Amino acid sequence: MKAVIYSRFSTDRQNESSIADQERVCSEHAARQGWEITERYSDASIGGAAMGNRPGFLRMRADAMAGKFDALLVVDTTRLCRSGELQPLVERFRFQRVRVVGVQDNFDSLAGTADMQASLSGLMSIEFRRMIRARTHAALESRARAGRSAGGKAYGYRDGKVDKGEAFIVREIFARFGDGASCKAIARELNGRRIPSPGASWNRTERRTSGWMGSGVRVILRNEQYCGVVRWNVCEWRKDPDTGKRQRVERPRSEWITRTDESLRIVSDELWQRAQRRMDSAKDDVRLKSGGRPKYLLS
Repeated sequence: MKAVIYSRFSTDRQNESSIADQERVCSEHAARQGWEITERYSDASIGGAAMGNRPGFLRMRADAMAGKFDALLVVDTTRLCRSGELQPLVERFRFQRVRVVGVQDNFDSLAGTADMQASLSGLMSIEFRRMIRARTHAALESRARAGRSAGGKAYGYRDGKVDKGEAFIVREIFARFGDGASCKAIARELNGRRIPSPGASWNRTERRTSGWMGSGVRVILRNEQYCGVVRWNVCEWRKDPDTGKRQRVERPRSEWITRTDESLRIVSDELWQRAQRRMDSAKDDVRLKSGGRPKYLLS
């Protein structure tokens, strides 16, 4: 029997050894059954709630539809899917004559109780994710109400305190914009001076740009934290169940938590107001739109 292995881990707190461990467990099971492993598929640092954002999974599913293997091995069914889509997914594999085997949770799509086991596993995964989300939000809310940092990064701050070097750039951005420069022009000037952009030191393997963007300048100009006003719970991020992409949805203002902390102030009220007046009164100015509306979080 031709068999393949699918492995996955969810967060960057794990590493590639997790994939290796899963493949080892599945390979040992295949050896005991006398099955031939013909391919290994994997997805690193990707959650299991959605399926459309997992390249390894999509490639494996396409090969299953093409009839390239007879059995799919996973350490447990949560590696395959962590949503109510697990049971329909198993049903699709069964229709394609692919046997799904979970080595450590004793799942076998040929068993009479397979559909019930898959349905229960999917429901438990949904409730587990909801519980973690609720607990995380509650903990962050407690921090926000206590006046402590509840996460998020903003240019001009390090470890919850004002960074003098970046704060100088922030004030310069406000002053240049207030004097008539566009967001795009300011970004171009900063790149020309080789000023590190927001997120330049973040641990990312892929980047959309190597420097400042007009949209990033615009986000800075709208951030009230530079006046010492900190807001939390302004929005939430909802994940598309099919693609896994997140969408920003603003919460009602009644749910916002706002506090004032003068120790976080970088720009004066006069400088802030000057920039906001120009931004609000010239919305049709093409130069001001050159920065565009930010498409990504913390652009």
